[in-house]
Amino acid sequence: MFVSGAAAGPVNQNFNSIEQYSTDAQSFYNSLQISMNKAPRRGMSVQFSYTWSKSVDDASGLTPGDLQYGFDRLLDRGLSNGDQRHRIAVNYFLTSPNKVGSSNVMSMVARRWRLGGIVGWRTGSPFSAKVSVRRPGYLFSASRANLN
Repeated sequence: MFVSGAAAGPVNQNFNSIEQYSTDAQSFYNSLQISMNKAPRRGMSVQFSYTWSKSVDDASGLTPGDLQYGFDRLLDRGLSNGDQRHRIAVNYFLTSPNKVGSSNVMSMVARRWRLGGIVGWRTGSPFSAKVSVRRPGYLFSASRANLN
């Protein structure tokens, strides 16, 4: 049903303009995850984890002004801001023995203490190089470098 402008009623003067933002986006994540555990032995346990991954999307870190062309989101597809290609994490626990020293006082104070930690390494995050050059005569001009 079509309603003409006259039949739609008066325009509310309190509104200057109405903008619409769409939150439509696509994201793809693939990974290989490897984990190794060493069972507690002599008061020490260790876990090693490695992740090799790739994250691709068309909207991480974009604002409406950054879009290349709103009707073809493939033009904005690239590595996600959160893409971490390699990640290694190691966690460990060291536990003191039940009986420490020869005196009962020392044994009561120092037994069953645990020391633990987590150490992690990862590769850097990708970034998008942007330009602020506008060419006359073009309705849609790229705000990012074209590497094709």
